[in-house]
Amino acid sequence: MNKTFLPAAVLAATLAMPMAAAAESTVTAGGAVNFGFDDELGHTSSTVEAFVEFATQGFHAGLWVGTLYDDPTDDFEYELSLGYGGEIGAVSYDVSAIGYFLSDGGYQSTGIGLELGTEIAPGTDGTFYIETDVDTGDTYAEASLSTDITDTLYVWGMVGTSDANNYGEVGLGYTITDGVGVEFVYEDATDGDGAFTLSLAFEVGLFGG
Repeated sequence: MNKTFLPAAVLAATLAMPMAAAAESTVTAGGAVNFGFDDELGHTSSTVEAFVEFATQGFHAGLWVGTLYDDPTDDFEYELSLGYGGEIGAVSYDVSAIGYFLSDGGYQSTGIGLELGTEIAPGTDGTFYIETDVDTGDTYAEASLSTDITDTLYVWGMVGTSDANNYGEVGLGYTITDGVGVEFVYEDATDGDGAFTLSLAFEVGLFGG
């Protein structure tokens, strides 16, 4: 299962469903190139991912595809999602169903996710996300905080927990231009070693917006 953290940042917006879909009809596409490194900055992986999403009147449907590095059986993973988002006062919400698949392994699981977000202070956003696997009942939850340092530079932190693991990440991002961003992330978990990821991502509106 691909656990996608959703910071309030340009790069994250290119890789994930919006917390509150736009009222007008839009089609958006994007992609990213990711380079992974171990905690001694030795190269460990190179992957590519892409998405396309349709949104209208709060509803959204999307396809996300990501390559797998040196996987012995599968070349890529993909996700199909359908959801609805909106706002209640100062709180945004999004409820989604996400199907997880592997290129050779086929269907893996379905998750039902709820995301809540709010502006804590000007330039600072908080997000909470929880998802449950409908096949196994396994659940994971994440809480994050993101802050704009300048108009183009931002930082964030996230902590998460699942039925078998605790994990977290901190990151620094830079908006190169509208719809294009780069991020440097450090991740760690109780069941593994720390790792760094350098990502370059873009997003483009194909229709509406």
